[in-house]
Amino acid sequence: MNTVLFSIFIRILPKKLVSYVVGHLTQIRRPKFLVLAVMKWFVAHYKIDMSEAEKPFEEYFCLNDLFTRKLKPGVRPVEGDFVHPADSELTQAGEITKTGGGSFLIQAKGFQYTLEGLLNSRDVDDFDGGHYATYYLCPTDYHRVHSPVTGKIVGYSYNPGFLWPVNEWSVGNIKNLFAINERITVWIERKSSDGTLQKVALTMVGATNVGKMSLSFESGLFSNSIFKRFSARKKYSEGIPIKAGEEIGIFHLGSTVIMAYSRNFPMDNPKLGKVKVGEKIGSSVLS
Repeated sequence: MNTVLFSIFIRILPKKLVSYVVGHLTQIRRPKFLVLAVMKWFVAHYKIDMSEAEKPFEEYFCLNDLFTRKLKPGVRPVEGDFVHPADSELTQAGEITKTGGGSFLIQAKGFQYTLEGLLNSRDVDDFDGGHYATYYLCPTDYHRVHSPVTGKIVGYSYNPGFLWPVNEWSVGNIKNLFAINERITVWIERKSSDGTLQKVALTMVGATNVGKMSLSFESGLFSNSIFKRFSARKKYSEGIPIKAGEEIGIFHLGSTVIMAYSRNFPMDNPKLGKVKVGEKIGSSVLS
């Protein structure tokens, strides 16, 4: 399919409905022989390393079980107190720049979007001059998302939206893609050794066929419900303790994680490319 035809096709495709249906298809468990055949094809096609999986292949009963698999203990050692949150490709990283129109992040060459739009919040002053990082998860990757720091989860927000794909074409053609797609943001805070409050916003962004996302610390919240179209926000008065490398959420298919760090994080821009959960981010160390 050429670029023009793909552009027309993806614009008219009922992306939320298709994603909702695909999500249910991945949970089908019968007939068993057919489900196993699909899962075997999936593993072979995407070259998934099942030796890292928590359970043997035969103990996964549907494609969603396989896709959201946990890993064996110790497979992803945590290398410090500032680590990558997902097995993924780090595609963008840089400083959050403040101008008259907002606090900007780079989506792709020629495209920017605002942190205010991504987080659906005007309260982003602490992030001006801070840093961001964009992680893309492909079907081959392990699809659980982990905290990059040790601290406390102080709340989350859910923003229903579109489900554009997050492939190369969409990132380069759909303005404000990450700020208009379905997304869940987890807010984390921690104090440095000198008592300074440091803030982190971890945003999981949905995409076509990747509409369903869930949180590991909050049962009952699932994105891409065609029956629920309202934003949700919750704050925890005491906060939920979380350690660097500890699980925070799940993609029930794959998509994108965008990290935003407040300006008082001593952070250099990390090297772009493939990364693993728990790997230390460059030479940066939280103080």
